[in-house]
Amino acid sequence: MFDRKRILKIFLGSLFILFLCIKSLSQFNTKSFEAFLIYTYGYLNINIGLDNINDILFYILPQFFIMFILFNLIEQSINKQAVYIFSRTDNRVKWFLKKIFIIIFYTGIFCLFLILIELLFGHLLNLPILDNNNLLLLIVGQEGLLFFHCLFLVIWVNVLSLSFNSIYSLAFVFSSNIFSYLITSISRSKLLFILPSIHSLLYLHDLGYIPRQNELLKIYIPGFKLWWSLIYYLVIITILIVLGSNWIKKKDII
Repeated sequence: MFDRKRILKIFLGSLFILFLCIKSLSQFNTKSFEAFLIYTYGYLNINIGLDNINDILFYILPQFFIMFILFNLIEQSINKQAVYIFSRTDNRVKWFLKKIFIIIFYTGIFCLFLILIELLFGHLLNLPILDNNNLLLLIVGQEGLLFFHCLFLVIWVNVLSLSFNSIYSLAFVFSSNIFSYLITSISRSKLLFILPSIHSLLYLHDLGYIPRQNELLKIYIPGFKLWWSLIYYLVIITILIVLGSNWIKKKDII
């Protein structure tokens, strides 16, 4: 069910987080372990805007990597197994849901590697911990948002690949993700809550365990709770899975 080579690629690719760690240290005045965690993969400078798209591209590099590793998982499986698994409509949906489970597993492994490397890097730098309980909450919060955002992107690409070429689907989702972060970086309209990017940024949430002493972390959206974002991701991921289940029933298999 699981490809060891793909898992190895995911592990090696997760080392991209080291570049984010180095960048977060050089770009921000990181004085605590908590701030380091947020800057590495839960923060996007609101002043980036259209003039500094390179920072956004760098920020979403790990997201693109996991999309690239898994973007054609369903398409490849259809090409190899169509004759055996698509003889009955019911089998199609069961097969599709199994593939979703595999995507969840791979994405979870990738995000776990990212957070472990991030923690190891911060430990080696001997960054001071302000509060152990807050640090744990930050780890859980960041890991949750990171996992659900990456999972949303990968499932979106694979669902689109049921109707379109997987390369085109990858390009569309990647471009949409960039656009979403660009809009988030230059606007604070309430309409932004429909965009997935704003839900992936931990520091924008109204959370008491985020160290707001740092100037860059003082900006947040009052009342914006973590559970809002988790519900948002669960809803849009469920919608994608339902759409994919319906599309796979109607797909013509050659």
